[in-house]
Amino acid sequence: MTSKDEQIKENDVPERMQLSEELTGYPPTDKTTIEEESSWIHSHLTGDGFLSFFGNEHINKDIDQKDIVNVVTMLHANKFEIPFIAMYRKESCPTLLSFDSDEDNEDIESDARKLRWHKLLWAVQALDRKWLLLQKRKVALQLYYEKRFDDEKRRIDDVTRQELNSQLYNSIIEALKDAKSEKEVEDVDAKFNLHFPPGEVEEEGQFKRPKRKSLYSICHKAGLWEVANQFGRSAEQLGHHLTLTKIPEAGELESGRHSPEEVAANFTCAMFETSQDVLRGARHMVIFKIVEDHPRDVNAQMENFSIVYGDESVPRLYENSRISSDQLPGQSGIVKRAVALGRYLQNPLAMIATLCGPGKEILSWKLHALEQFLTPDEKYEIVEQVMVDATNQIGFDVNLAASHEWHFSTLQFIAGLGPRKASALQKDLVREGSIFSRKELVKPLGRKVFMNASGFLRVRRSGAAAASAQLIDLLEDTRIHPESYVLAKNLAKDVYVEDAQHEINEMDDEEQEMAIEHVRERPSMLRSLKIVEYIKSITEEYRKLETLRDIKFELLCGFSDWRIPYTEPSPDEEFWLLSGETDDTISEGRIVQVTVRNIQDNKIICTFDSGLKAIVMADNYSDEGFDPESSQLREGDVLTGKIRNVNKNRFMVYLTCKASEMRRRPFSRGEQDPYYHEQDMTSQTVEDKARKQKELAKKHFKPRMIVHPHFQNLTAEEAMQFLSDKEHGEKLIRPSSRGPSFLTLTLKIFDGVYAHKEIAESGKDHKDITSLLRLGKTLTIDNETFEDLDEVIDRYVDPLVGHLKSMLSYRKFRKGLKNEVDEMLRAEKAENPMRIVYSFGISHEHPGTFILSYIRSTNPHHEYIGLYPKGFRFRKRDFDNIDRLVSYFQKNIDKPPPDAGPSMRNVAAMVPMKNSAWGSGGGGDANGGWSGGGGGGNSGRWTDNIGTGGSGGSSWGGGGGGDDSNRGGGGGGWGSAGGGADNAGGGNGAWGAAAGGSDDPGLGSAKKVVPAQDGGTGWGSEGGGGGGGGGW
Repeated sequence: MTSKDEQIKENDVPERMQLSEELTGYPPTDKTTIEEESSWIHSHLTGDGFLSFFGNEHINKDIDQKDIVNVVTMLHANKFEIPFIAMYRKESCPTLLSFDSDEDNEDIESDARKLRWHKLLWAVQALDRKWLLLQKRKVALQLYYEKRFDDEKRRIDDVTRQELNSQLYNSIIEALKDAKSEKEVEDVDAKFNLHFPPGEVEEEGQFKRPKRKSLYSICHKAGLWEVANQFGRSAEQLGHHLTLTKIPEAGELESGRHSPEEVAANFTCAMFETSQDVLRGARHMVIFKIVEDHPRDVNAQMENFSIVYGDESVPRLYENSRISSDQLPGQSGIVKRAVALGRYLQNPLAMIATLCGPGKEILSWKLHALEQFLTPDEKYEIVEQVMVDATNQIGFDVNLAASHEWHFSTLQFIAGLGPRKASALQKDLVREGSIFSRKELVKPLGRKVFMNASGFLRVRRSGAAAASAQLIDLLEDTRIHPESYVLAKNLAKDVYVEDAQHEINEMDDEEQEMAIEHVRERPSMLRSLKIVEYIKSITEEYRKLETLRDIKFELLCGFSDWRIPYTEPSPDEEFWLLSGETDDTISEGRIVQVTVRNIQDNKIICTFDSGLKAIVMADNYSDEGFDPESSQLREGDVLTGKIRNVNKNRFMVYLTCKASEMRRRPFSRGEQDPYYHEQDMTSQTVEDKARKQKELAKKHFKPRMIVHPHFQNLTAEEAMQFLSDKEHGEKLIRPSSRGPSFLTLTLKIFDGVYAHKEIAESGKDHKDITSLLRLGKTLTIDNETFEDLDEVIDRYVDPLVGHLKSMLSYRKFRKGLKNEVDEMLRAEKAENPMRIVYSFGISHEHPGTFILSYIRSTNPHHEYIGLYPKGFRFRKRDFDNIDRLVSYFQKNIDKPPPDAGPSMRNVAAMVPMKNSAWGSGGGGDANGGWSGGGGGGNSGRWTDNIGTGGSGGSSWGGGGGGDDSNRGGGGGGWGSAGGGADNAGGGNGAWGAAAGGSDDPGLGSAKKVVPAQDGGTGWGSEGGGGGGGGGW
């Protein structure tokens, strides 16, 4: 120990108080100062800010200021710590202690009390420290101000300015004395430094410090403060005028008889040559003073072995702590952790206190989700408060600790002690081995420290004392303070006399000494004693209602444990302990990330970072199904999924990776962060995003000089709105956001589903803006050339619409989303179990594509059908009508779909980002297909024309050959893209399979009801984000 530590240990003052007084100075004990401080503390405790400090808990707003006076007096004069005041001075501060409503019930059972955190008393102590620090700073500032003011007086010869400075100084000193908070003191200090800036006075024997001159100081030296005072308003005056209910009369605002220019003319000098210069300087001074003075508070209203699972968080901290090496030298880490776990189950308080040593390892213990907002000192202060309260209410077994030294860890938190005094007392107790009376501790502790600590130190037959025959008073193992032993013995004797039915003067000394043991063995009489009635029969000096209640309780069950009894973990708690997860990290509906460990035909086995197993069944991998060979999923990959179910018995978590499930909101309102009190912002965020997309579309929208019945100058959003009440197959042509060399055909596929097709223009003079805004000489769609828009409508659009309407009117066509159509098929299959049922439906995910759904046995299968002017495309074959397609399907249902090549998900990753100029990337040359990303050639245009592809061609599924962005050949055309059944990994190449998307709402295809995929290609998805999407 250092000399300072030795001094703290020897001084008969509680250790924590000594450390606090080093910062605050010795606290005042006079009545006037304590009254002033108590008034200040009372205003803080009952103010609105106090409730926010204690959260939503009920706080007594009717705190009596006299109780605060008593507590502050006990802290300053008597040197009593908070646990002592809370336990043994309850009568002095009742409004600062909250009692349970059943305390008035005299029939107190052994489990009627519980541990308490005396927040109000701790708050009084914290405010007391804050007030003392505030006074200390005010005294130091006043001394500094006096010295600075005296220096300033010696430096200035102008009598008028000296008088002004004297008035300023006196007002500043008065403001400093009246300051009630640290912020107010800062305001006063700022005002003083404004008028008496440091560094202007040359100290004797020292060089003058260089001073940065400000405009204010220049004006002040020139004497412009006189002009400012005549025509300006101080901060106090301005604040007063602003808070009046009416504007002041002209006479109320004192002003000079002369105009500002006339007054300013008397102050011209080399620095301020004209009257206007003088007035500008004076205005600057007035404004600067108002800003610096901060007029905030003008308006004041403003036997059998059994496995028990325990929490390892504390044992792990102990394992890596410095104290574990001191207590268990040479032991491995796992041994240290095992010992700590056993100790933690026996005496959790002692184990936690072990981590509150010099290393403060307790700060690494995660206690609250928001604790990162506390500094380490703030967190340890709260931990220390709780540990002091808990330790003193539970008590410290002196003899047990002397035999098992690891129990000494809590001794530092006993009232009056601290790490230094506890260490010294530990050495004395270990040397003695055991003690038999609290009085033996008076000498090693000192009288004041003993007064604080003695009631919380248990002296009983434990440890080495258990083998001794020496008598120990029963009161030594109760929370009754030695100062109240006489009161306790008198109470026990009175009860014994009533029970034995003879006078107390007839009892001999031995019988009187046995009274306490008698009431402990026969508690019925003591239980029936009414303290409120009993107190009337004793002398005035002993009439302490709360103290007598505590004595009665302790005589019945001395040092009963007020903690919640230990119970073994429930199955749910065991799961959290063993898995290392919490209800917050793996609750149902939460989005999580897991690592792939094993891939099987029907499931994917993954693990969380904690080692907990996660399972993704094949039918929950994606909306298109799961094929281990074509999925390109590998061990070690990270999957993002949504928790469907947590099986705590088998320690498994079941996930889904389906995009349709992932898009759903994961949590209900009741499962949100309990500290989240703002309004639900999700819907507002979606609306803001849509609004910003519309604004961006309008910003980049370029009207065209084109006259045609089917052409309108509309954005994509406006086009969809225009077509919303039209029939299926209605169309319009509009400007493209890709620039003046493109148009976009918008087609209503179904209610809420729209497709967008790019039309490339050529034959323009790019140097002539008028030529750019007019229609090009030739129009190109999917490598097919048209002379004008009429030809586009006749040869391309009308045939396409005809095939669309034939599908919508087909007898096997079903309305609804994919899962809704599946349910219809299941119902039909249930009625006709021997038949293969099938139907057609709209693909909402890939607008412009149809879905062929069928059930052979139990599960639905899906294949995509492409739509184009010449008919339908299915399994890489073209059909000019639906009947022929159905006939082919029925004959070849047993044949697997053609090889799909690379999956659409993998191809999507290859699409280059769009050009920022027109929202989709460079202009095209050869392919002009479904408006996707990329520039010339076929870069990024992996879903273009109807067909099988070719060199640089425009196959809808990414035809073979072409360029680097179109990897793989022969990808499956419009609807099929090698599209097989879901469980075969196909069916993902139809119009609008996600391919990155486009920031531009004018690209890609869209639908209103179902949220668009990012971008999309081919008949893509309107309004998708990201780069490269497009097409219809």
